[in-house]
This record gives sequence, structure tokens and C-alpha cells, in this order.
Amino acid sequence: MLQQTSVEELRKGYVYDGRAKKFVCLFCGAEYEKGIVYKKDDILADAELTTENHIREAHGSSFAFLTGLDKQYNGLSAIQKEILSLLYEGLPDAEIAARLGNKAKSTVRNHRFILREKYKEAKIFMAIMEELSEKRNSPEEEFVRFHAALPVNDDRVKITEKEKAEIMEKYFDGDQLISFPKKQKRKLVLLQHIAEMFDSAKTYSETEVNAVLKRVYEDYVTIRRYLIDYGFMDRRKDGTQYRVMA
Repeated sequence: MLQQTSVEELRKGYVYDGRAKKFVCLFCGAEYEKGIVYKKDDILADAELTTENHIREAHGSSFAFLTGLDKQYNGLSAIQKEILSLLYEGLPDAEIAARLGNKAKSTVRNHRFILREKYKEAKIFMAIMEELSEKRNSPEEEFVRFHAALPVNDDRVKITEKEKAEIMEKYFDGDQLISFPKKQKRKLVLLQHIAEMFDSAKTYSETEVNAVLKRVYEDYVTIRRYLIDYGFMDRRKDGTQYRVMA
């Protein structure tokens, strides 16, 4: 979800799903239904305010969560994350330098300059990529988007929509999976498609999950395991509840 949202939604930390009429936390998938009044510690709040309170209580803030992501997602080094967090607290350069092991104020100032330049470059790069996207405007060349929790981030996830269509045509006959490939790139495409057969707003029992998967492939146990291993599905430790990742 993080990769499919706007900058403003990332700053808020949640999106509104108009189809399901729910506010959804971008960081953990917690959902709060519009029109419901939620109560906590004798305080009543509507769904949106409850979502905002959840983000503060469960994740600290959007800033804290996004800063804490791995470098592959936010591009920040460990020292940059630390300086940003201290700046977010409103600390002056001198105190930040002291917190960093009595470094020179000029070191902190230099990092702030680099971060500001990084921000300016990011804005320009975003504008360039949006212009490029509109110019090319070819759905076949678009890359398939996988969920943020996918434990793979290399060439195996660089799959175009055209490649996805070719894989689907080769391995699916209607709703029936013909065979399950060994190559991970193909697995990801097929698992994503199978995961979309589930309702992201619903919690399933193992029996219900099996019932869906049996209609797709004979070895449903293998498919279920891969759905969990690749983060397309989340399962409670006791195995009593399953949910598909949005």
C-alpha cells in the first residue's frame, strides 16, 4: 500500500477505502469503518479520528514509521535517520551533535544540507517520472505492484504487466492453475493473482482458505504456505485466522 499512495496520504499514514467505506492504516492494515463511533478509555471518536489515534499509539507517528523503514524503501542511512529523528524533536544543531557522540556542529549542519538537497532532487525526480509516465502511457510497460511486505526486492519483482499477462496465460486455464512453477518471478505473479481471490476486508478460517485454494490447485497446501511465506497472507500463530494483505 505504501507504494500506491500519494505523498499526502503517506504523511497522514492512512487512506480511505471508498468501496469498503473504511479508513485503513498504511502501516499495519488496521481498519475503522466510517459511520461507527469507537470508544476507548471512555472517549468516543469517529472512524477517522480513531485511525489517527491508532497511528500515534501503535506507530508513534507517520514520520517515525517511514523513517524507520529499511534503506531500500526510504534511501536513508543510519546516521541520516538519527539526525532526522532528532530534528523532528526540534533539537538545535549543538544538542544533536552532542547526542551523536560530541560531533562538531558543522557535521550536523552538513548532514542537514545534504538532506535538503536530497529533498529538492526528489521533488524534481518525481515530476520527471510523472511526465514520463504520461508520455509513454503504455499499460503493458507498467511494472506490477506488489504489497510492501513482500520479502523480495531484486530483479525478481521487476515484472511488467505484459510479462504478467504472458505468465497468466501459460499457467492458468480459466480459474484453474495448471502447474506451479519453480522460478520465483512466475510464482509471485501467480500468488498475487490467487491472493486477489480473497476479500481483503474479511478474516478467514483455515477451512475457508483451503476451500478457495482447492478450487484453484490440487496441492492447495503448497499454495497456502507460499501465500504466507511471501506475505500475501497473514496468519495468526495458532493458525485460526487468515487475512489477505492489501
